[in-house]
Amino acid sequence: MDVRSAIPKAGSLQELQELRRSEALLGIYFYEDSGACHKLAPTLEKLATDKQYKQVSFVRVDVVTCDEDVREKYEVEHAPCFMFYKNDTRVDYIREGDMRAVRSALEKLTKHVRRINSPAEFDTVKTVHERLIVHFFSEWAIDCERVAETLENLASRKPENDDTAVKFARVDINECEALARDFRILTVPTFLILRNGIVVDQFVGAPTTGNEGGDDDDDDLHGFGDAIRLLEQNLGPNPRPIT
Repeated sequence: MDVRSAIPKAGSLQELQELRRSEALLGIYFYEDSGACHKLAPTLEKLATDKQYKQVSFVRVDVVTCDEDVREKYEVEHAPCFMFYKNDTRVDYIREGDMRAVRSALEKLTKHVRRINSPAEFDTVKTVHERLIVHFFSEWAIDCERVAETLENLASRKPENDDTAVKFARVDINECEALARDFRILTVPTFLILRNGIVVDQFVGAPTTGNEGGDDDDDDLHGFGDAIRLLEQNLGPNPRPIT
């Protein structure tokens, strides 16, 4: 990344503070002048200019030329590596150039719908959250893309830092085939509603068409009238399965 990079460079603790635009969210990329780090540059540039991550302050630090106190404070032992902070608390630390993990970390910082990447991560989420709504999707499915904003809006209604509230999550069936097999996901989008790790209801398939029951708001829900109503009914303290 050169001087025209969308990611500003910091070499001292003061510069890091000055370059931080967001009070809450910060992503730091620690790198060195190596082939492995240079290969990541194009992908990182796209992430830094992606509007869905606009509330995150991206900063890059050359671990060779930066001040020693920067390396000490952030305990940098390897390059490339990525550190993500929320309200000055480190929430993720990613070694090597695992861009899939970097995207997942960014989503956890900025999204209310958590992206799950493994059965182990799913087990952790369902243990912490009694009520869980899981959206199984595929990046290539237009229907999944169209409903994403609506799901994010629904997820944003849950109280912050309340583990008893409904948790929203999503699983890419192509990247996490094991979970898709475990739940026998054959069609996307599929929504599963779990309580204490057990599926209590689900909605499967493509969006509904037409104006169901004369509801003028269906177009605003991207045609997912049935799915959204199902999700809405399960946002309260006592999920009520559709019958």
